Amino acid sequence: MTKGSLKYLPPLGKLFTVIVLVLSGSVLISLISILIAKPLFGIDIQSAEDVYHNIDFLRAIQILQGILVFIVPSALAVYLLYSSKDKVIPGKGHFTISFFLIAVVAIILSQSFISWSAYFNQQLQLPEAMSGLSDWIASKEKETLELTSLMINTSDWKQTLITVLLIAILPAIGEEWLFRGLIQRELMNIFKSGHWAVLVTAIIFSAIHIQFLTFLPRFILGIILGYMMLYSQNIWMPITAHFTNNFLAVVLYAFFQNKEMPQPQSQSPGTLSIIFSLVVIITLIITTQQLGKKQATSFR
Repeated sequence: MTKGSLKYLPPLGKLFTVIVLVLSGSVLISLISILIAKPLFGIDIQSAEDVYHNIDFLRAIQILQGILVFIVPSALAVYLLYSSKDKVIPGKGHFTISFFLIAVVAIILSQSFISWSAYFNQQLQLPEAMSGLSDWIASKEKETLELTSLMINTSDWKQTLITVLLIAILPAIGEEWLFRGLIQRELMNIFKSGHWAVLVTAIIFSAIHIQFLTFLPRFILGIILGYMMLYSQNIWMPITAHFTNNFLAVVLYAFFQNKEMPQPQSQSPGTLSIIFSLVVIITLIITTQQLGKKQATSFR
């Protein structure tokens, strides 16, 4: 197919194309895992113990997942669905130092509100009748936490760089390109509303991680990233913010894992800190909106 050959598809058709490409990437990852597990890493892919005790295999698959499930499908979608004058990346206008600083500062100063949402999320309990679902959610959360611990738990600087690549760099580029660059874009065409597009994209973004004990903080992060994209019209702003958020998580996890003190999400921040954080988030989003309007005017 040639560039832009599917650009005449309706928004739902474009979303369906994106989903097919992502699912194809997921299937490809599964096949690659089976093919390389034994010959390259000497493990039985059907043995959970073998898999979870081979950190090199886990990291390799995580990196391939970031590339083949998010980045490559997004690149193919952009190639097939949009013409050269209507590219999703790098976006309209230029990525200015103002957008960069707002993205970094917004994420750093939003941590109190996001941490409070994580604490609130973890206090929610399902009814007794749904105890089976509750146990499944808890086990998935424990599994993800253990996997994250394996990924981050290293004192080797080379391994640390790999950790930053697979936890901060690849997700920031791949997930933002997919969710804010493609899905949110087409949802705007469907709903005819940027606000609804941001909201629904944030829900999908949080739900797809299948970590329901941290659904709310990831949803709030998705809202912040969505409005950055909506108002800056440049994918590099949410990419910068997403990288900052994940990089902070790596640093904080590495700091707390060897110390006998509460993890950041195990207690609620102070009320003033939460309010200040929320005010900062709203203020910086409004500032992004104003800067985006000025930039759009200057390019007319």
